[in-house]
Amino acid sequence: MYLPLVASRGKVAVLGVRPEDQARLRSPETRQHLAAFANQIASAIERTELAEEAQWAQLQMETEQMRSSLLSSVSHDLRTPLAVVTGAASTLLEDTIDASTRRD
Repeated sequence: MYLPLVASRGKVAVLGVRPEDQARLRSPETRQHLAAFANQIASAIERTELAEEAQWAQLQMETEQMRSSLLSSVSHDLRTPLAVVTGAASTLLEDTIDASTRRD
């Protein structure tokens, strides 16, 4: 006997049951128990999947924060040296500096 494992988001698996005594599957009480077990298993599988999805989303968020922090840090660390180089280059372009100072 195969029972679909259906959770709130749809089918998650199939449960196969093969008892030694096939006659036990004809009992309505046994079928109700199997259906209850199938519902519990489906709920457990769905909770596990949801927990994995939440963990993946958390990891993605942390990765994005780390990337943003790294880019911000690199940008900040490069900004000061670039400003110094730009200032020195613009000073060299001015005609008010003598040749020896410009060469230095």
